Amino acid sequence: RGNPSEDSWNRLVEVYGLPKAKGILGAVRTIMIGNAYGIAWSSFFNRFKGKYNFKSVNDRFGHQKGDEIIINLAGLINRMARETDFVGRYGGEEFLVIMPDTDLDSAYNYCNRLQ
Repeated sequence: RGNPSEDSWNRLVEVYGLPKAKGILGAVRTIMIGNAYGIAWSSFFNRFKGKYNFKSVNDRFGHQKGDEIIINLAGLINRMARETDFVGRYGGEEFLVIMPDTDLDSAYNYCNRLQ
């Protein structure tokens, strides 16, 4: 109940590093608590997949410029998130935003604003 197996935890730490792994585990536990008390949680959106081709940016302008764009995008996502949201980058140009107590329409609107 909210505790990963030792193998799962070690893999999570290996892939994401200890600070991110703790953040992910904390977010999952928060969702579990909300589910137990019937608190509404938003759905996870993958709204940007296929829309932006960061590989072409790296190929055309170099990895340094691609990294600058990712850093700016992360800043934008963080600035637009609420204090109660959990924002994390989990690989390449992939980001995760967990939005506690958010209905589907509000989460959808947030994603549209990011675009």
